[in-house]
Amino acid sequence: MVGNGNTIWDLDGELASGLADGVCVIAPDGLVVWANAAMASLMETTRSELLGSNGFELLHPDDLARAIDGLDYAQQFPGRTAVAPFRIVSRLGNIRDVEIKTGVITRDGHDYVTVVARESSARRAVNRALRSVAEGLPLDRTVALIAEAVQGRWPHTGMAVVLPDGDEGPQVHVHGLDGLLVAHARGELADADLAAPWDLARQADPIVVVDGAALPENLRNAARAQGFAGFGVAPIRDDRDGDGCLLVWFDHTIIARLEFFHAAPELTELLTVAVDRHHLHHEMWRAARYDSLTGLLNRFGFSERFNEMVNETRSSEGLTTAVFFVDLNDLKGINDRHGHAAGDAALRELARRLAAVAGEDVTARLGGDEFVLVHTVPTSIADPSAMRRAEQLLKAIVGDESDALAASVGLAIDDGVGAPQALLERADVAMYRAKNQGPSNWSL
Repeated sequence: MVGNGNTIWDLDGELASGLADGVCVIAPDGLVVWANAAMASLMETTRSELLGSNGFELLHPDDLARAIDGLDYAQQFPGRTAVAPFRIVSRLGNIRDVEIKTGVITRDGHDYVTVVARESSARRAVNRALRSVAEGLPLDRTVALIAEAVQGRWPHTGMAVVLPDGDEGPQVHVHGLDGLLVAHARGELADADLAAPWDLARQADPIVVVDGAALPENLRNAARAQGFAGFGVAPIRDDRDGDGCLLVWFDHTIIARLEFFHAAPELTELLTVAVDRHHLHHEMWRAARYDSLTGLLNRFGFSERFNEMVNETRSSEGLTTAVFFVDLNDLKGINDRHGHAAGDAALRELARRLAAVAGEDVTARLGGDEFVLVHTVPTSIADPSAMRRAEQLLKAIVGDESDALAASVGLAIDDGVGAPQALLERADVAMYRAKNQGPSNWSL
């Protein structure tokens, strides 16, 4: 007994009734003799309806045999507990994944089974996210699974994942946020009084929590309208030291301080691994398609782009494709006279001059001293337009007398017949005609 007249059992009952985990007690005849509000919520019913019901009917029928094994274990080894995944079937027919821990309490000479159930959808989502990283699935898929895990664990939340800067700046994935809260996640509201979320996350150890009272009035009002009282941020950093963050808005920031504090490091570490792997895949993809010396497309990358470009242009009324095959003259002589470093410098300079006039044109180094530029022209003026382009291109390549380069340019205009590769071969043949005319010429 304690001072207020309650027994220890009564106090335990009061504590259990307030737990977030579902708790119920099953009598030897299999009937539920006690359940807390959380268990009733999991079962989508009321406590009164749970009392007196068959405890085994709470489980999915396919999991019943394992549950019986668990009860046998609990009775044979009192004091030991084990957590196992199960599925429960709510009174509305919904199936939920839970983790269940069982124990045995002996009272009045009878064994009562205690069942503690915790919804495990969040954990399963994290596991699926981990598998998505291991399988190399798109980064968006991993982010979506993390969002599922966050909102499964804390249903009354909205979130954003800000991935570290890529080639086009921060990538922001938003789930359950609207209006100003989306602008905040993107850093569009950042000023001297309100840092961007990823800037704020740099101070995190492991998280930073911001209460609504500390927010500008317009953002605070927007958060309240969506049911949020404040947010927590945790950093996401990649192997390039880029800044990102996991941003979660909560209906009460006490949850952020208590639970997000412990959960955020696992979530952000998983996202960090996903980002690093994404960068690795991107670098491998780029290395396979771009020339390391000049930064232009290589032969493989050009072939992918060229075939697609020619076919699209053929399907567009009034347009055709002009191909310029460019060969740097006397590369071997440059290498022999001045060394390979000078030859590499000449190739890089030729690539720079091509890029300077290319605009929307596709440029590539096919290998050695061979380059190509692909230009789209109106069919009605294809010949004169392409010829002017050839003159312009050759002039840019030659440059000033002090840093002149010599090159031969072959031009071919698509006639819509044959494979795109045949068009490239015609431009190659035209380049040899130009080479036979002497340095720095072009030929159709």
